[in-house]
Amino acid sequence: MTDGEVSLSTDGDLTIGSIRKHMWRMAVPAGIGLFFNTMFNVVDSFWAGAVSTEALAALSLSFPVFFSVIALTQGVSTAASALISYHLGRREEGEAHRMAGQILCYALLSTLVLMLFGLWCAEPIFLFLGAEGEYLVYALEYIIPIFWCAGVFVANSTFNGLLLARGNVTAMRDSLVWSFLLNCVLDPWFLLGGFGMPAFGIAGIAYATILVSGLGASYLAWHVRKLNLLPSLTWEALGPRLTDQLRILKHAVPAAVNMMTVAIGMFVVTYFIQGFGYQAVAAYGVGIRVEQIALLPSIGVYLAILALVGQNYGAERMDRVNESLKIGMRISLGIMTLGAFIEYFFPEVLLRIFTSDESVIAYGVVYLRVAALISWSYVIASNCIATLQGMHQPYFAIGVSV
Repeated sequence: MTDGEVSLSTDGDLTIGSIRKHMWRMAVPAGIGLFFNTMFNVVDSFWAGAVSTEALAALSLSFPVFFSVIALTQGVSTAASALISYHLGRREEGEAHRMAGQILCYALLSTLVLMLFGLWCAEPIFLFLGAEGEYLVYALEYIIPIFWCAGVFVANSTFNGLLLARGNVTAMRDSLVWSFLLNCVLDPWFLLGGFGMPAFGIAGIAYATILVSGLGASYLAWHVRKLNLLPSLTWEALGPRLTDQLRILKHAVPAAVNMMTVAIGMFVVTYFIQGFGYQAVAAYGVGIRVEQIALLPSIGVYLAILALVGQNYGAERMDRVNESLKIGMRISLGIMTLGAFIEYFFPEVLLRIFTSDESVIAYGVVYLRVAALISWSYVIASNCIATLQGMHQPYFAIGVSV
């Protein structure tokens, strides 16, 4: 293999072999990694709650805004997975490599847009949601550093997408596990200070997140480079080409809008529950964390379906495309049933991990029991969306989300 060329190993070729084995090989590591990613957020919530209920509520208020960052970066990741897996399935190694360079270009441009948007709009959004006084200060202390360093989150998603196109999810898993472990140490250190480190308060949680995410992005970049998926860093490779950027936009925008509708939904819910006090806002934030844990296996299956469908659609193996969706649906619905059972019958046990405030727990119990009843709908929708994205039909996802 010449330098700068991409080739599929046996493990990375998803157009041959057992669909079920490929599904488990990708979904299990992805699920493990995403579990630790959620626990990363749980650690943030735990230490914010240790400061005060107001600080926990501020972090909860910031979550829909931070989720908009996740939504936009997810668009880059989905575009990378869908486009590159398609070319790999067609054995068009040169096209896959060239598209990787264009995706890096798109990632750089989207970083600039995301940073400017966040710094300009964060405070007006919080004010609209009713934050004021110390509550507003806490929320801004957390979210402003996040937007200044938006590039590390975009980089993480971009490199994840490049690796997922080859069916490689172990690098993502390892990165997320180590990120969680580092965050367990850095969160209290940056929050409370000590050993020569000043106490940053709530901003320290953001600083820890940024540092850990930067290290994770570097680790993923090393894996991408090792697999020869990155082009040489020249203007010829990275300079924007209109036709390629439009292809990327075709996939990235629907995926981002799909997730942005979730963020908008969070804004709407937060706006209405704001009137019930910061305890209700805190309960909503904690409830989302618990709900995320229950949904993790289905997200792992979603990623596996996206990669499997992308390569097999490129190889014109529609039989394997259909089989990927069917197997993925069976696996994720089965696991989701167990998660919904725990969520419905043992909500207090889960909520007390985050807070001892009885008002927060009372609100959270109601939320989790309702969420458990509709959990299957999330799984069915996400698996269908992954299939459509892999088949280069991303706009249907917008209709489903809206």
